[in-house]
Amino acid sequence: MSTTGPNRTTPHRFVQADALEYLTALMTSGEIEEYDLVHASWPCQAFARVTAWRGSRSDHPDLLTPGRQLLAVSGVPWVMESVPEAPIRPDYLLCGSQFGLRVRRHRAFETSWGGGGDLLPPCWHHRNLLAFDHSKERAYADAMGLLGDAENADGSGIEDADE
Repeated sequence: MSTTGPNRTTPHRFVQADALEYLTALMTSGEIEEYDLVHASWPCQAFARVTAWRGSRSDHPDLLTPGRQLLAVSGVPWVMESVPEAPIRPDYLLCGSQFGLRVRRHRAFETSWGGGGDLLPPCWHHRNLLAFDHSKERAYADAMGLLGDAENADGSGIEDADE
């Protein structure tokens, strides 16, 4: 386990560790009781459609199932996030377009309390919205406006939704 790592932009403590081992250690030590909520985002390759397109889902471990089992006995509220095709109860389904991002990328959230209530307006998939494009790994940066003018994978420009 390391308390230093790639995310040094936050003033909070950063821990880089095996998530299942760390969660187990928090529970064993009782330190878990210091947390108001646990968020888990297990690797999704075992369930993601893109993995099936590019290789084999069976090459990737299912960390969601043992992670859910640990969270269920943790004694604190929890939220677990993954791709919609994962075996997850979609208490909430969020999309980049709900946050004003120019990307259509859904994520399902399962909670210990079963969800409830509307968080944001529904998705808005307008014609110029970017699907998440793994080919050049630019969709996030494009949606956030981090790389200047956005371009499609084929190099053609993308118009603003207002145009």
